[in-house]
Amino acid sequence: MIEPAGRGRTAQLSGIPLPNQTDKTMTSSRLALYVAITLATMSVLPAAHAQSAADQRTISDFLECKLSEKQITRFMDRIDNNAVSGLSRQAGKSGAITLGWEAQKPVRAWGTKSTVVAMLSPHEMLMAIPAPKGGELDMAKQWAERIGGMREDAGVVSMREHMNWHGADYRKAGSGHETRLLVDQKETPGWILLGCHYQEATLGGLQ
Repeated sequence: MIEPAGRGRTAQLSGIPLPNQTDKTMTSSRLALYVAITLATMSVLPAAHAQSAADQRTISDFLECKLSEKQITRFMDRIDNNAVSGLSRQAGKSGAITLGWEAQKPVRAWGTKSTVVAMLSPHEMLMAIPAPKGGELDMAKQWAERIGGMREDAGVVSMREHMNWHGADYRKAGSGHETRLLVDQKETPGWILLGCHYQEATLGGLQ
């Protein structure tokens, strides 16, 4: 930001003083030097509210079912208090998905990366992975086969066959959690959602 020079003060560019512009001894070479120093200084300053590497790792671990109960509780408390920099709600944005959040930097999990996650509850986070519209079910099946051990229960199959539901809900049980792969062509067209659902009973007071 440039602040105007006043009587007895110097002009400033991003907090670095420049000689008064009325100084007739200022030469183009000296001005170029000041600008170069300013730009160099600005280039190493951290961006305001940048997403930290630690938070990126926590989100990745949440998605891959690697967090402990204490880590989940602590992280969700920080989200509730808007203390996780670089992570914001998608609501109202163009192309937003249901319960979607957008990360400032891509989050890496399950061998891929995305800037969008869906937080379906305080104990469930799914990464939004782009898929061809109309081809979400085929892509979900490929991912389920790649991960291995994923199944749909009879209720999900019945919904698809008898209730005209266009979606899929694959799950793989773990210790206190399950990997979840969700498709809903009506609610989230063009995406498959992959991540982790932590069983509520294992999370104590996190409800």
